[in-house]
Amino acid sequence: MEFDNNAKEPLFIPNKFNSEKVVKNKFRLGKFISNLKADSLLSMIYKTDKISERHRHMYEFNSKYKEKIEEKGLIASAINEDTNNIDNSGLVNGVELNGNKFHIGVQFHPEFKSKPFSPHPLFVSFVKEALGNENK
Repeated sequence: MEFDNNAKEPLFIPNKFNSEKVVKNKFRLGKFISNLKADSLLSMIYKTDKISERHRHMYEFNSKYKEKIEEKGLIASAINEDTNNIDNSGLVNGVELNGNKFHIGVQFHPEFKSKPFSPHPLFVSFVKEALGNENK
């Protein structure tokens, strides 16, 4: 969609839901809650089943493809069930590749909550994995 406005089957679509947090320019702004899939890498990193993260974006994943991507091993592991996509299945806010040690993609901005002496859990986990030592 962001490259072809006439795409017949876009994987990413402009924000469609009604919310006071979708402003005039169609950005989805502010904190949103996501439910994390049980036993997912994201739930292990956050050590919880619900997170609140900050968003600032104009596009969202077209959830009509959720089943297809999961069949191929990409897990939709963070879902905002309070704001629905075009098929009322909730917004996909995070994905991870099944069987991969650290292949995560998120729609939100973890850098907004990260500080030099209090880094975001996603960054800490990524660096630990990159170093090959989870105990540091």
